[in-house]
Amino acid sequence: MEHIDLSSLTLRSQEQHLVKDLFLVYMAYQGNSIRFIKEGDTVTWTVNPSSDTCLRSALYTDACLPLAATLIQLRHNIKNICCELSRGRVALAVGSAAEEFFNSEIMPLLVKLELENRNDQRSLTLAEVATYMRPYMQITKQLNDVLATIIKEDLVGGEVLSMLSEQIRKCVSPTTRDVLQKFEVAGLEQYFELLFWWIRYGKIQDYCHDFMIWDLKSSKMFAKSDIVPGDDIFSDGSNNLDDRFCVVKALCPSQLQPAFEDIIKCGTYLNIVDMIKGETTAFDDERIGEEEELEEWKRKSVDDVVREVKKARLKASKDLVQILRKQFGLDEYFESFHNFLLIQCSDWLVSFHELSRDMLISSVRDISVKKLQILFEEAVDCSTLHFDKHRHIFRPILEKFDVFTSLLLISRGNKWKRLINGENEQMNKLRMDFETTESKNGQDALAIHINVDSPLSLVFPPQILLHYNLLFRIFFYLFNATTQIFNKQMRSDLLTLSDRRLLEEMLHFLNAYNLHCLIYVVPRLWSIFIDKLSKSASLEEILSFQNSFLADTMAQCFLPDPIFMDLLSNLVAIIHGFTAGEIVHFIFASSYFISLDRSHLD
Repeated sequence: MEHIDLSSLTLRSQEQHLVKDLFLVYMAYQGNSIRFIKEGDTVTWTVNPSSDTCLRSALYTDACLPLAATLIQLRHNIKNICCELSRGRVALAVGSAAEEFFNSEIMPLLVKLELENRNDQRSLTLAEVATYMRPYMQITKQLNDVLATIIKEDLVGGEVLSMLSEQIRKCVSPTTRDVLQKFEVAGLEQYFELLFWWIRYGKIQDYCHDFMIWDLKSSKMFAKSDIVPGDDIFSDGSNNLDDRFCVVKALCPSQLQPAFEDIIKCGTYLNIVDMIKGETTAFDDERIGEEEELEEWKRKSVDDVVREVKKARLKASKDLVQILRKQFGLDEYFESFHNFLLIQCSDWLVSFHELSRDMLISSVRDISVKKLQILFEEAVDCSTLHFDKHRHIFRPILEKFDVFTSLLLISRGNKWKRLINGENEQMNKLRMDFETTESKNGQDALAIHINVDSPLSLVFPPQILLHYNLLFRIFFYLFNATTQIFNKQMRSDLLTLSDRRLLEEMLHFLNAYNLHCLIYVVPRLWSIFIDKLSKSASLEEILSFQNSFLADTMAQCFLPDPIFMDLLSNLVAIIHGFTAGEIVHFIFASSYFISLDRSHLD
């Protein structure tokens, strides 16, 4: 470019010329003697070489050309964000807030100073201009960094808000913090609106995927396979919503993390209630009259919104529980679980054992699950549970691992956390020596499949069903061992006196253990649970009480510690071996009493 020759001008005139150009470049316009080229994140300056060297040096002080470069970048980033609607409502709101700050704080000052200087009311020097503009050095730099981060990292929705929250936390300048908080409020207003429709109606009014929950059915932009598996809590199939909604954890702003679970659950419950009721009310009709409430909602503080979300979740949860009780007989399901899986009505189990005994002693590969199902139905038909309305949800199956392996696998995940840290060498050795054992026959493998459909699957998620099934498997395993002893005793003419004494000892042990579990622990804990259940109004309370019942039952019956479980497994295996004639008296007696003594149950 061609520059005006400034060498013939006085120093004062040169400075005035450069001051006028400086105001132009502050506003992202090219000057006569100050030009710039923007390439990416870099602004390269060219200053008229005929100007005084000292003046050129003064231009490169922090509040002159460096500030102008920041303002140029800031305006560019504002335009970039505000012109790309695909960045979403939250980013657009932040960009608009930045533009408002620039237009209301910086531009008026620049225009005022330029007009005063142009009208000769005030002849400003470069040093004076720098003094006026220096307060904006740090704030514009940080604001520009925020916008640049949004663009470079392609942040949307909750990601933008989380980043702003972190920037505010780190910021040491009160002025800059105030501006960043205005950006945050602008973004939160947009996010709160999306949140409002979700927790009020279970609807997603989000067209740019700003919100933490995506409605794949409505947007049709992504498939389930596009979502990171760990991000998606709707993928367990327990609520009939897994094909429609997914959760993207990164889009939950850090400000709303305390309400993360509540947000998800609230809208989920509302959608399930709508599915049950079959409501067809048009969403547009629902929105009539909501605008004032929505505007009030958008102006709430984060703490207020978190409280409102928790209240909304609790209300939705209570409404859902009422429906589950009235329309789906929730309390009757618990009664069925109590009778079938906790063996509190054992006549069906006695009949089933008699019918299936010959089949269950066979190898797992030789057992027909279909025939086992037929025998199960016959046994229930002949029992007091014949008229149980929910008997159809139970079906006998054969599991891969034997019952004690399954129990120990669960205990390793729950109560053995201390062992992983090496706090107990003896238990650690047991953990290291533990090997999974596959089921050899039907007695080892028998389990009950529990088919609970949505919406009741919310009350009985897979982990809870696993524990119920495990309780049944252990009770059946012990029941089977007790029955084997009875059958062995009936052949008393073939038994020696020592054999009969051993059988009585075994029977005493199993009866004591069964009495402890089935007559003392389960009824007592179940009574406590049912009493709490009758007073439970929300789904979360029911799940909490149910988990407590299962955990307490496991702890008091089966999992005092892993060594006990190993000994119990050995004891029952020895009993099975002796009653089946696989272990001779001498070997059995020594093994049995050693294990019994170590278990402290004698």
